[in-house]
Amino acid sequence: MSDIYCNVRDFGAKGDGRTDDTDAFKSALAQAGKGHGCVLVPMGRYCIQPIKVPSHTTLFGNAAWGYSAFGYENNKRLKGKPVDIEMNGNTVIEPLSTEGPALLDLSGSVGTRIIGLSFDGMYRGQNFHCIFCSGGTERLGLVFEDIRISHFTGVGLKLLGVGGFSVRRSLIIKNQSHAIDCSCSEDGSFMDNQLAYNLGAGLYACRENDDGTLSGAKNLLITANRIEGGYPGGIYLWESEGCTVVGNSFDNCRGPAVTLICCTNCALTGNMSRIHGCTQEADENCHYRLESIKGTTVTGNTLWCWYRLLWSRSRDATGPFYGMILKELQNCVVVGNAMHECCSTELIHSIGDSTDFVIKDNIGCVSPLAERRD
Repeated sequence: MSDIYCNVRDFGAKGDGRTDDTDAFKSALAQAGKGHGCVLVPMGRYCIQPIKVPSHTTLFGNAAWGYSAFGYENNKRLKGKPVDIEMNGNTVIEPLSTEGPALLDLSGSVGTRIIGLSFDGMYRGQNFHCIFCSGGTERLGLVFEDIRISHFTGVGLKLLGVGGFSVRRSLIIKNQSHAIDCSCSEDGSFMDNQLAYNLGAGLYACRENDDGTLSGAKNLLITANRIEGGYPGGIYLWESEGCTVVGNSFDNCRGPAVTLICCTNCALTGNMSRIHGCTQEADENCHYRLESIKGTTVTGNTLWCWYRLLWSRSRDATGPFYGMILKELQNCVVVGNAMHECCSTELIHSIGDSTDFVIKDNIGCVSPLAERRD
């Protein structure tokens, strides 16, 4: 086996934002696929048709992307608004068409890495994803690092039934579905990412099977991420197990910061949460929604609501009704959470029957500002 290093420019790619560079990418990837090779995508704006990425290859570029130079406007692509194109990064890839499930298809790929690339979907097509992978829960060993995904009509990163993967130091922003959907996947980690202002959830795992049952994910490590915006919330896991959610920052999600339903043996520790759920009703108007869960710990989290910020946006804002909604817990511990002025009605709203659980030392208060507008 020999190392193979390819440059898409050597295969005819122009990167000028106009030329169809699909054939150059395919040829470079085919060459790299012969020997566990790397494909360099130098600085430029590349227009391509959807492509399949082979196993044991690395596709990497010159990242240098940013969040925004002009507030949030840089991510809206609205006519007449200031846009700093340098925030998109040095190596940007756009779709020329929306045939197939995604711009990059990694289905069945093993040992593949996508590093330092920015993807701009231009809001083209319908339910068109940026990166898609499926193919069973064998250890595929996929890595996504330092990537920026924006303006896709589907999911930013869709991992359907994938085993063994990592998503690190990436920004997934302003897509029209979830930032990441890892339904039916297992043994994955999400670290140091920002998942912001997508219309869907930040991290989602809930898929309806052919028999009508639901499947989530297994053995996820979710740490040191910033997650904001989107519905049904920040992290939404259904029928999941062995998931660790630690040291994340949640801000202004349109559903709960964290929703765990029918989950087992999970840990929710050391996270910071503010605002959340205030555009929803009933059991979604809260920071944490925990329903029918077993063997799970919820400790050392901080919940807060920034009422003055809410009122600056709407004088009718009420903030989240509850800090946590707990329903039908079994062998669970909810201890030592700080809940200072985190809601307008009740810190912990417990409904349904719970068995063999501990709920204590959760210190806080309903906000005295909740009913004021001065």
